[in-house]
Parts: sequence; C-alpha cells; structure tokens
Amino acid sequence: MVNVRQDQVLEQNLITNTLQSLKLTEDKVDNNMKSIKQQYIDLKEGKMSQSNFMRNLRMTMPHYRDW
Repeated sequence: MVNVRQDQVLEQNLITNTLQSLKLTEDKVDNNMKSIKQQYIDLKEGKMSQSNFMRNLRMTMPHYRDW
C-alpha cells in the first residue's frame, strides 16, 4: 500500500515538474519571438543590417541554421 502511494506522489511530482519546464520553455520562446520582432522592426527601419538580422535569427533558432 505504501508503494502505491509513493508511486502516486512520484508521478504527481513528475507531472508538476514537466508542466513547469514546459512553462519555462514557452516563456523563453515568447521572449525570443519578441526579440526577433523588435530586430525585424529595426531591420525595416534601417537600424540593423540584413546580415546581422539573419545571424541573430540563426543564433536564436539553431534548428533553422540552413537558412
């Protein structure tokens, strides 16, 4: 009986930690997108070069390095 309760607590902790991790990841993505949006605005206003914008974009989203 004790093992069943411990398993339930461990499962609940795992779920809680996973949800917290996903929330942190979501916040990070949201912040990155805000940064990219501001950099795009700077690019369109001539405050940033296209090559610098693309470099920053590739650094922010490394899984798209082949752009």
